[in-house]
Amino acid sequence: MNPAEVGHERRDKGTERVEVLVRSSGGCETGHEVRRPVGRYERMSDLPALLGRIEALRAEGQSLATVAGRLNAEGFSPRSARGSSPPRC
Repeated sequence: MNPAEVGHERRDKGTERVEVLVRSSGGCETGHEVRRPVGRYERMSDLPALLGRIEALRAEGQSLATVAGRLNAEGFSPRSARGSSPPRC
């Protein structure tokens, strides 16, 4: 059996979101969106939402540690997340 071919195309060039196309040797294709690490927060596609959420939580008087915990619980990912570990801010 031949290994699957993997190709990728970046739909949101410059952000952490990458569209990946996986093509099997039998011709079946599946598309997936994955996240890759980026070097700067400005390259994150959800930066406006992240900043807005931080401002809202700080306006409520939440500590930085509490803000970080809430962002993690709400699914915000850090810019440098790698591998299959859970996202953390």
